Amino acid sequence: MLKKAGIIEHNLESELILMHILNWEKAVLISNLNRNLNNNEISKNNKIIDKRIKRIPLPYILNKIHFFGIPFYINKNVLIPRQETELIIEITKKLAVEQQYSDFKILEIGSGSGIISIALAKELNNKKIEYILTDISGKALEVSLKNIAQLNKNKNTFHIIKTNLGNGIKGTYKFIISNPPYLSKKQMDHLSPELQSEPRNALYGGKNGYELSLELLLETKQKQIKFEYIILEINSEAYLEFFNQVNIIFKKQNIYLIKDYTKNYRFIIVSTKNIDKKLNEYSYLRN
Repeated sequence: MLKKAGIIEHNLESELILMHILNWEKAVLISNLNRNLNNNEISKNNKIIDKRIKRIPLPYILNKIHFFGIPFYINKNVLIPRQETELIIEITKKLAVEQQYSDFKILEIGSGSGIISIALAKELNNKKIEYILTDISGKALEVSLKNIAQLNKNKNTFHIIKTNLGNGIKGTYKFIISNPPYLSKKQMDHLSPELQSEPRNALYGGKNGYELSLELLLETKQKQIKFEYIILEINSEAYLEFFNQVNIIFKKQNIYLIKDYTKNYRFIIVSTKNIDKKLNEYSYLRN
């Protein structure tokens, strides 16, 4: 039924649905393929299938997504995280390794479900770090709070702020991180049925896709928010235009474009220091 409905990853999604209704890990599922479902399990399965063939994204139906190996709660009020976003965690961890046990602050702008900061807190494993999460959506911040309560095992300090971009934010941060809305008008006009279910304000970044990101960076500079690193996920189709604009804003900083696993320029780093050696395992372009 999933295949007939045009669901590209129908095999994978079939497995995820079964794992959900049986509360099994994949290894258990694979070793029990001959087990028959009972009537209650079949009913649960069919209800999920009915919703999915209407092209409602599976994570919204299950209220669950795995990100960086961690199961997070999500709903229709937040963006569904993509695998490529996991690179923000990897890059930040690599840049923070020398000061892993010191105290500093990390600001995440447009935090949505909170998955980036929570996964980062788990990876850095340092109770001294403070995480400041901002989002314009109160409903998105409710999802963040739910995930923090369930997953913050190390009891890191999280602060939640409802605001637009960096409005009202001051202070000094080692990292400012963000996966801001970055789809262009052209891309928004050709969204897949699944993407049409996701919050528009978490997708649309302006006519060219990078206007909102530029506004975020300009606010950071104008309000003199101090930082060592800014790490943003960006629109890979307009990376060069955006890169040139960022060079104008931060003339004296070191600016890097980083490729993702599919060899597309997906991230930009603004750094107060030369970090060429720290990024030697990545494919990058710098100013």
